[in-house]
Amino acid sequence: MLKLLLVEDELRIRKGLIHAVRWDRLGIEVCQAAGDGREALAAARQHHPDLVLTDIRMPGMDGLEFIRELRGSGSDAVVVVISGYNDFDYAREAMRLQVTEYILKPSRPAEIEQVMLRAVTKLAEIRKDRALTQSLQSAVHRSVPLLRSQTLRQWIEHPRMPGENRESLAGSLQLPFAGGAFHVGLIRIHGADVRRLQYAEGEVELLRYAALNIASELLGAFCEGKSEALQHGNDIVWVAQPPKLEADKLRLALSHLMDRIRELLKLSVSISAGDPVDSLDDLRISYEQAYERLESRMLENDGKVFLAEVQSGESQSSDSEELRLQQDISRLETRMLNLLQEDKMADVLDTKDEWLEAVRRLGQGDRIAIQGGTAAFLTSLRDRIALSPADSPDWRSPFALWLHQSSRVDSYEQLSQLMTEIVQSLARQLQARRPLHRTIASVLSMIESRYSENLTLEGLAKEAYVSTNYLSTLFKQELGINFLDYLHQYRIEAAKKLLAAEPLRIFAVASLVGYQDERYFTQMFKKWTGLTPSQYQKNMERTQL
Repeated sequence: MLKLLLVEDELRIRKGLIHAVRWDRLGIEVCQAAGDGREALAAARQHHPDLVLTDIRMPGMDGLEFIRELRGSGSDAVVVVISGYNDFDYAREAMRLQVTEYILKPSRPAEIEQVMLRAVTKLAEIRKDRALTQSLQSAVHRSVPLLRSQTLRQWIEHPRMPGENRESLAGSLQLPFAGGAFHVGLIRIHGADVRRLQYAEGEVELLRYAALNIASELLGAFCEGKSEALQHGNDIVWVAQPPKLEADKLRLALSHLMDRIRELLKLSVSISAGDPVDSLDDLRISYEQAYERLESRMLENDGKVFLAEVQSGESQSSDSEELRLQQDISRLETRMLNLLQEDKMADVLDTKDEWLEAVRRLGQGDRIAIQGGTAAFLTSLRDRIALSPADSPDWRSPFALWLHQSSRVDSYEQLSQLMTEIVQSLARQLQARRPLHRTIASVLSMIESRYSENLTLEGLAKEAYVSTNYLSTLFKQELGINFLDYLHQYRIEAAKKLLAAEPLRIFAVASLVGYQDERYFTQMFKKWTGLTPSQYQKNMERTQL
């Protein structure tokens, strides 16, 4: 029911209006009947009526003054005036106060009902229009941030179109920019951390949103409110007008932002910024500089801020130092090749880590140079293996894939994992082709059938009717690897198959392949694959999807 406030100073008329008009048929209930304007004003504050039917001439506060006070209080009730005075001035003033209808006394109940029915219809129209206006305002309010982001994406990707006035559009979209120098920056979350913490894709999106909020807050403070951050693909991009684009101050602010994201989200990020430009029309130039500076660098676990081509704190290698590093890399590559052919897997992995460090120091973080050096080594490795009597098409088949993967690595962790995968694959192929001593063949058969048991070198030597020392020496001679390392590798390969085939719990897989301690199993799995069992399992699930 709609609430009606009735205001009439004459008691007889007031009672007549209450009882003669069939308010319930109109969907109206009289919430209160007041005898003058002051009483009516107090009742309006209490009941918040939808409709008001009021007299004009009343003692104390008259009807027009009451309506003024009612409107001043913010009430949007539909007001109908009833008066015995056919006075045009009263009617005109009432219209200025947004009175909907004007009824002359005396009026029959049926006439009053018709007027009030029109007032109810008017109220419904007003509320419908208000709801539509509020809905549109809310939609506009929600769409402005989206429009700002879409517009900035357009500006950083494309040059200004003919006739486009970016300064005017920035004002219309309430972008916090004024005259001065602009720059564009980019934040990239390290995929290694996402994999390490085993986040699902939906969780990664929430992390990016959280990082975006952190960036918006800190950059807004540094730039005195003249910044706008947005998500652009998998990166976070910002457009800003710092008060003074001094490189040292900017580097300090961005380092603080990087540390804050690491502290709150436990994620490493790398950040780059383009050079300042004088106009919104040139944002694309600054963005391309920021993008290229990040794309051309190898990402490191502790993150980095890239502002210029040569970073502060990084000295260029002297000619003699560069030559020494190149010689070290060549020596380490030759050693890895030899160790591979001798099947000394543990030594290969240790040498791989030394090689990676030398590559990192020589490349100074230059991604293209490091990818090129890796591709050259893989080519050398392929040619060396091809000359071996153990040559087989099996090596050439994955080579193209490995070469492609080496051209796409963007972090040292990815490069390390790729090299580990490659040398392990080669070692397995070389071992499989070499004719084995019959004692070793017998022991390997025992391991294959009973690897999940508590196997020991001593126990297997006893079953093979040889001494423990003899079996240990024979293992290294024939396989280039000691007994324990071979057993771990075999078990890990079996675990990989279980993790890929069934959604088993990690402790269950550990037990099935011979590890009673889940933590030790995880440690061994990561040593030989570069991933934890959970990370490997999730990667396989995504691949199967």
